[in-house]
Amino acid sequence: MFNKSRTLSTLATFVVMYFLPWIFYTLSADFFQEQTIVDVSRGQENMILWALTLGCLFMAYFFCIIYERWCQGDHSGSLGIRFGVLLALFWNLGMMFIMYGTELRMEPLGYLVDGIFWIFNYGLAGLVAAKVYGAVTPKTKDS
Repeated sequence: MFNKSRTLSTLATFVVMYFLPWIFYTLSADFFQEQTIVDVSRGQENMILWALTLGCLFMAYFFCIIYERWCQGDHSGSLGIRFGVLLALFWNLGMMFIMYGTELRMEPLGYLVDGIFWIFNYGLAGLVAAKVYGAVTPKTKDS
């Protein structure tokens, strides 16, 4: 369940999944405020940090478990990016359309920018996971 490569990869991926969205949404707050129809966010002053942290940690852990099974020992950066982008397209592209079709939260441009950000974020997380797994995973004689 926990080994050195999975633990370190989870921690590195967690850093990407936790801090990059925080930075992105803080820097783009004005843009998203303009795109907002109904504001459902708590705002930074009312965030429940333990839940945010735990959620990002779970995401990072399961992201790394799926990556580990999917990569089949190939820890190249391009494969990690491809993995992250495919996972983002699977989850976020569908969810953005579902949310746009069922919620009155944002204008279409807001959903588009949000979706593009998450594709980038998951791609970066895949790159980080690949690099950490590649650096930590013991090499075999055949490698």
